[in-house]
Amino acid sequence: MSAATASQAKVLKALQNGAAAVQVMLERERTSGLERSVRQLRQFQDRGLAHAELATAAHAGGVPAEWIAQAHERGTRGIRWRAGMFLRTAAPVDREQLLTALDTDVARLASWTVLHAARGGSGGEVGTTTTVARNLRALWTRTCVVAALLDVTAGESQTRWAKSVEAAADAITRQGLFGEQITEQWRAIVHVDMTRYRIQATALGEAGIDTDPSIGPPRPDTAIAAMRAEGVGPIDHISHHDVPTSGAQIAEAVEVAMRQTGDLDQDPLMQPPTFSDPPIRYPGAEL
Repeated sequence: MSAATASQAKVLKALQNGAAAVQVMLERERTSGLERSVRQLRQFQDRGLAHAELATAAHAGGVPAEWIAQAHERGTRGIRWRAGMFLRTAAPVDREQLLTALDTDVARLASWTVLHAARGGSGGEVGTTTTVARNLRALWTRTCVVAALLDVTAGESQTRWAKSVEAAADAITRQGLFGEQITEQWRAIVHVDMTRYRIQATALGEAGIDTDPSIGPPRPDTAIAAMRAEGVGPIDHISHHDVPTSGAQIAEAVEVAMRQTGDLDQDPLMQPPTFSDPPIRYPGAEL
């Protein structure tokens, strides 16, 4: 690759200018002769974390690693971004691999959406409902902005993701989950750490990458409203299987429930998302 797209240029500019801004802060600190305050330390840490996560999101969105490194290097030398700056020759980016990584994020989003439609808002668990909804927004927003950086088209989004929620609902139905099992999986979403995805989504947004619903997966709140209008939720409506009545059926259901609940810690849908991260961590601003 030899020329950056408009979206890639926005991200490279944010990376380079962010690194340059840190150098200005460091120089002011050196010349002042004063020790860094707690507030200043937090500012440096926040800037460094945002810078590193922006680089991670840039990788996920198809910006070549050579250009990300070049922007970081220039910024650490105090050079701010200018239009038309030379970019190194970059190796081709495997766009299909990056889209496949996003597919995995979308599958997680769809599964969570179905669980939230079935369980969220019932039983008075306001805190859990709020946190799950927040995690859904974070995952959806990050997916949309990375898709925008990848220049995903509306047609690609329609083909790959339009039926993701229906597919997730079918998968959960085939598992034959009962109400309490669904509740346990829904509660487990609270414990998935979405911090990095929130930071990445915010950093891409501040770099000028817009959240475009037309190229993203189904919006969770819209999908949930549609499912509830069709009678999905409360919890037992998601399973088409008969409720166990005989002793043998109840014993089998209990055994399955215990096994599935015990497997939540190993369930990839309940682990911190890493699907769209680059294979190596970008060092970011070392402060």
